[in-house]
Amino acid sequence: DQLRWLKLSPWEFCQSYAAVANTMLHECRTRPQEFLLVKYEGFTRDPHREFRRICSFLGEPFQQECVDGGIAAMSGHKADAWKVDPLLLAEIQTNTGMWEEHVSDAEAREVEATLAAPMAELGYQCYTRGPIL
Repeated sequence: DQLRWLKLSPWEFCQSYAAVANTMLHECRTRPQEFLLVKYEGFTRDPHREFRRICSFLGEPFQQECVDGGIAAMSGHKADAWKVDPLLLAEIQTNTGMWEEHVSDAEAREVEATLAAPMAELGYQCYTRGPIL
């Protein structure tokens, strides 16, 4: 089967996720001054705090209007002047949908079992009902 919304099999998803997660975690450990981990959940929970943290990491001043007003608040830019994913210009969403609507419980358990180590290191907990196989 394929994870319908990704058009990938659970195995393909796990291979891709593990490769990216392991590379990212390695960079966080070995080059913390050059690599900042920003988690979507943290950014959507408190965008001002996360944006301040990102600006500090980059040595740039924090500009609250960039968070409050989005792309339209950035001087010299017009939202319709360039083609980008409209989701990137939308209000920050804390919940983009329920994964249960797209992935079966069995597929989720398979993914969580395969990715248990990087998920744990990233602070993600098991969301499926029942033990990781």
